[in-house]
Amino acid sequence: MTKVSIAHQVPNHVQANYPAFVEFVQAYYDWLKNEHLLNGVETIVDIEETPEQFIKYFKRQLARDIPEEIHCCRRLFYQKIKDLYNAKGTESAYKLLFRLVYGLECDVVYPSEQVLRASDGRWKQDISLFVTINYGDINGIFEKSVDIQTPANRFKIYVNRLVEIADGVYEVFIDKRYSGSITVGSYIITSTVRATVVTTLNSVKILSPGSGFKVGEIFTVSSPSGSPSVVKVMEVLPGGGLKRVQLIQFGYGYESAFVNYILSSKNSGITLATPFTESSESGVNSSEFYYDITEQGFINRQTYLQTNIMDAPAWDSTYVGEVISEFIYDNNQSGIDIDLYAKLSFDLGPIAKYPGYYTSNDGFLNDSIYIQDSYYYQDFSYVIRINQQLDQYKELLKSTIHPGGLALFGEFDISNNFKSNIQLKETGQFTSLLLGEVVNTDDIITNH
Repeated sequence: MTKVSIAHQVPNHVQANYPAFVEFVQAYYDWLKNEHLLNGVETIVDIEETPEQFIKYFKRQLARDIPEEIHCCRRLFYQKIKDLYNAKGTESAYKLLFRLVYGLECDVVYPSEQVLRASDGRWKQDISLFVTINYGDINGIFEKSVDIQTPANRFKIYVNRLVEIADGVYEVFIDKRYSGSITVGSYIITSTVRATVVTTLNSVKILSPGSGFKVGEIFTVSSPSGSPSVVKVMEVLPGGGLKRVQLIQFGYGYESAFVNYILSSKNSGITLATPFTESSESGVNSSEFYYDITEQGFINRQTYLQTNIMDAPAWDSTYVGEVISEFIYDNNQSGIDIDLYAKLSFDLGPIAKYPGYYTSNDGFLNDSIYIQDSYYYQDFSYVIRINQQLDQYKELLKSTIHPGGLALFGEFDISNNFKSNIQLKETGQFTSLLLGEVVNTDDIITNH
């Protein structure tokens, strides 16, 4: 044991060049002739077992820049100090340091994430298929690549999301990157599932602009076959005629293309009106519609917004709005100005294409995206966000885990809590109401 202890405690070059010293140490250990003392030497160099009076020597060797008073156990801290140094420059290192030293949680923020970069926006456009289930559980194809069989070929599509529209009817959102041409009547096929692609609205065309419309108005459109769809007014002409409309909700199961007439809320006095429907299924054209037949229908108003969203009738695929009144249109009795109505034509197809949108404000200069200033908003800066002023920990970070070449900033919250007891009395009564209120004010101050 004496030789083993010397081999661990005396460097190799000392053992080789100073054999007399080694012999002296060995003789000293032999003189002690006390195994307990030898074990005591090994105990002293073990941070878990060393006496309290020796801990200061570990600090001197391992954590010279760490404050004397820290939040956690000093023995534990000196055990983890190597992990802390190995993680230098990472978020985990900052979080660990503040937990061990101050007992606080911190966030690391990078201003470079808020720097304006040209063409950095991420554009997304959802596309979907409406399918009826032939057999199997379609939920099994969620987030999977599946086969789609068309009359011409067979290829893969990736399913991003599934929405149940009605019993046995699903809207299948797919990745737009696929090779092939999907047609109505195509099949989604797996070993356990088969579903048929049905029609939906492919496009909308303005045949007559009408008048009095406003950007943002929403109208339900329908056909004798298929479920209702929803269009939104995007642009208008001088005088309120329609310039551009957009499909924002798609119906399904249409048998043929159709035409709808819509009337603005300004002219009808009713917010969401769909008074007329013209369809090739019935063989009705516009001239017959206005001059040769009597038309009966309903005037409705959408009530999508509900106090309890789960109770909203719009969740029903057949919902077309609250019926305001029933009307009978007779050309011999009505003096309706045809020019007030907008005429929309709808074509059918297998794929519903939703309006595209940017997933974030990246690439746009706004209140959260800034031009690079080579100081704060740059690639080589970071911010410590914690409920403590930067002056209290700046030197600690600089001497331990701060990466060289980066600019350090600190943000801290100033929180003021006020507790007020307000006593209110009603006149003529002996009752009072005691209100306890806590008011929080939060501010963020940035230091460098």
